[in-house]
Order: sequence, then structure tokens, then C-alpha cells
Amino acid sequence: YVTLSGRYINAETADGVPQVQLVARNLSNGTVRMATSDAHGYYFLSNLLSGDSYELTSSKYGCTLMPAVRKIVIYADTV
Repeated sequence: YVTLSGRYINAETADGVPQVQLVARNLSNGTVRMATSDAHGYYFLSNLLSGDSYELTSSKYGCTLMPAVRKIVIYADTV
């Protein structure tokens, strides 16, 4: 399994955006993983399958996030 991590930031101020709701939906089997960004905008979506495609959706009440939907493919790093 793979963990996707990142950070939502305000493009104008570079401050982290807290309380962003993230949903990763597996496009092949429909499973869903959810996370919420922390006070500094960081988020972690865990238990994603390596090699699968996901639709990543983000939202925050009262805000417009760009882009709100992305399609990504998850690959695991091997060390």
C-alpha cells in the first residue's frame, strides 16, 4: 500500500489551508479513502493501491479550490 501526502497552500500568501476535505476514489474498484488537511494544510491519504488510478477530489466549505478534481496514478517507490 502507498500513502499520498501533500499540502494545500494559499497561492497568494503561501500559507497552509486547514480543513480541506480530500477524497481519493479508486477508478477500478470504487474504494474510497478520505482525509482532512491539518492546521498547516498537510494531508495524508493512506492505504492506496500501487499502480491503480484514483480520482482525487478536494473541497472546503466556503472556499473555491483549484483544481477541485484530479485524476492520478499511484506508484510505490522501492528502496
